[in-house]
Amino acid sequence: MLVNLTNHPSGKWDHTQYSAAVERYHHIVDLPFPHIDPKATLKEVAEWAEKYLFDILELRSKNQQDDVFAVLLMGEWTFCFQLAIRLREHSIPVLATTTVREVSMKGDQKISIFRFSGFRPYFELS
Repeated sequence: MLVNLTNHPSGKWDHTQYSAAVERYHHIVDLPFPHIDPKATLKEVAEWAEKYLFDILELRSKNQQDDVFAVLLMGEWTFCFQLAIRLREHSIPVLATTTVREVSMKGDQKISIFRFSGFRPYFELS
């Protein structure tokens, strides 16, 4: 199972990214990314991370038949960092997507398109 904790629901991913996720993780569960107030304290961010850790651990325990389990985590940086270190303590792989940026110009307007390239782990698990 791949837990998608980003601002991009898996139903809107391009075919390449969706297929790569299903091939490796068999199915995807979308968790809505929290709105983190820019004025939130580190303590508040850590509380969000604890809440999401609990939700992810519950998903893992309910899906123990899955031979692979990982979390795709991208969004507000301090929340991602706080949650990633907690997930690591539970030996849960945390991933980010990698992309190739294609830039073109249309008149004075720069147009950037990001093409999925792969998944990269935040860290190696021992």
